[in-house]
Amino acid sequence: MFHEPCKKYWWANILYVNNLVPWKGEEMCNSESWYLSNDMQFYVLAPVFILALYHSPILGIFTNLVTIGASIIAAGVITCVYEIGPSSRSTMNPDQWWLLYIRPWIRCPPYLAGILGGWIYWKHGPTLKQYVTRMSQWERVVFGATWWCVSIVVEWAIIFGIYDQIRGVTLDQEAPSMAVSVSYQCFKRVTWAIALLIQVVRYMGFLAISYLAATALFVCLEQPLAALETLSYRKPTKQNATQPNNDTQQSKPDLEANVINTDIIFTNKSSNDYGSTSTSQT
Repeated sequence: MFHEPCKKYWWANILYVNNLVPWKGEEMCNSESWYLSNDMQFYVLAPVFILALYHSPILGIFTNLVTIGASIIAAGVITCVYEIGPSSRSTMNPDQWWLLYIRPWIRCPPYLAGILGGWIYWKHGPTLKQYVTRMSQWERVVFGATWWCVSIVVEWAIIFGIYDQIRGVTLDQEAPSMAVSVSYQCFKRVTWAIALLIQVVRYMGFLAISYLAATALFVCLEQPLAALETLSYRKPTKQNATQPNNDTQQSKPDLEANVINTDIIFTNKSSNDYGSTSTSQT
């Protein structure tokens, strides 16, 4: 049967607005496609921020930072007003999914941080490279390791920092405080984007090598194994199903021999019985 919400809101998916229509998202058609709409909306609006950075860097930086700040404030206000937890597993309001999770004005900070970081790397990348090349070998190691460790700690804190609060809600214990919920909902997305941006910019060469190695492994190893797995689990066709099995063919002579032996034994037994009967009559 066709999915009922899709009969009513199919056009929202085609126009990439199904993260906004229906408003509460309870009747969303193919709810797993909500982020496709976010990506398309960000893609359509991205030239506004990119052109502002290109023609007037001050205006572009100001526009990006103001939009990110407005998104952070909106996330904090919604979290406080609707009493939403720091994550979907520790929420105090079941409407968190449509209030925060799928909305583009809440999801935009990482995208805008990526635009701003890309512009900084494009504009000031050569200067940063010259600054790094003037360092000694051990200074480069310390500089790179420091930023790498800082980004790893930030990402670790975002993922595991509220483990106790989530576990407390799971065990029906005390819920996370509103201060924890607001702080986490406000800054988790943009801080994650900044930490990831540091890793990408600092290790751009290693990232390119990693992508090339991953592509080679996919073509040479993963794809052949996937094809082999498909062949192994392929259902037999009608032609294969009608052909007799080799094991069955090999077992036919043995079966015939057993039948012959059984007939001989039965015949001998019948003859003996008949002979004994005749002797007793005489």
